[in-house]
Amino acid sequence: MATRRGLRRITLVSLLVLTGAALGIGAAVGRDAAAHVGRIYPGVSIGGTPVRGLSPTEAATALRPVVERRLRSPLAVRLADREATFTYADLGLGARIGESVEAAYALGRTGPWWERARSRVTLAWRGTDIPLRFEHDTKKLHDLLTSLAAELDAVPQSAQVTVRDGAVVQVAPSRRGQSLDIQATADRVL
Repeated sequence: MATRRGLRRITLVSLLVLTGAALGIGAAVGRDAAAHVGRIYPGVSIGGTPVRGLSPTEAATALRPVVERRLRSPLAVRLADREATFTYADLGLGARIGESVEAAYALGRTGPWWERARSRVTLAWRGTDIPLRFEHDTKKLHDLLTSLAAELDAVPQSAQVTVRDGAVVQVAPSRRGQSLDIQATADRVL
């Protein structure tokens, strides 16, 4: 009989401990969720820029100078005997800031509860960096390369010598031809 009472006590204490732990975890999760309403969870960065604790609007604002700096950075393109320098914006590159911010905000907020919990633990321990997403305007790049091809393209010409009455009147040297393969150049640039 004494062992039965001891077993009941152990069972009751175990249930109380488990209930207390569940309530404590639930309260911590609730407090954590309330503390981050409308904010990106700690441990998140986008393209190397920390956005933890920021609202999506604040995160987009923080990313704009980073994107502008990247789009203004020069890209040297060597074409035949000439080098041309463009910015990434000239080539039609643009950032999809909103898409990257949405992906950052969704971390720890989507999927079943166990996936959300796993995501939050991962963010707390290791953090994560969401890639800054870019898109390119193929028409803008094509137009730029087409205008560049108009400047660079040259029809080959054989050397010519014009002789009249036994005298050399005109000498035209040969000229190598060249043409810009617009599609191949676009593929290499992107």
